[in-house]
Amino acid sequence: GLVGSEMCIRDSKNCYILNTGGDPARVGMTEAQAMRDYMVNVKCIDDSIILDETEARSTLENALYVLRILQNINGSIEDESFGNIQNLYLVTCPHHMMRSSMLFKAVFAHFDYTINIIEEPSTNAFNIKELEKCLNKEKSGLEYYLNKKLKCNNPVMGYRYGHNIPIPDEEVLRFTIDRINKKICFINQISN
Repeated sequence: GLVGSEMCIRDSKNCYILNTGGDPARVGMTEAQAMRDYMVNVKCIDDSIILDETEARSTLENALYVLRILQNINGSIEDESFGNIQNLYLVTCPHHMMRSSMLFKAVFAHFDYTINIIEEPSTNAFNIKELEKCLNKEKSGLEYYLNKKLKCNNPVMGYRYGHNIPIPDEEVLRFTIDRINKKICFINQISN
């Protein structure tokens, strides 16, 4: 499957697709460009409705840079067809959805940007064991944030690149970890 996230932005008239992701693996093509190529060449999606964000190196940056694009779109009168975007359909692989959604909500809340974030998991090509492994990795990242939240005063995310977004509240982290645990438990039930 494709790496990175893709967002479908809908208003009352149209749906715009915003592919997000730079080239953190340094393969010579951004994640956004790989998704654009797939959408245009395999899925026959009209190139004119696809926007690309090609700088992000992480899910946190996906959220930050998508927010910047949305602010520019909603604040712009150059292209009135975009209108006032109210819904963002977050599309990413099922194992990554819960953490991605939490990070997008945290970033948007931090910058007082109101938009409905609707989770739309993509198809998953993983077998059960791979899916469980990926879910545990996502959970581990959230547990890292939770431990940091419990041990530090005003802990932040993205400090290495100067973003300094506050880590979500303990309840939000525990809720997201619980969502992942329920998915892992379900996988264990169906695989036994």
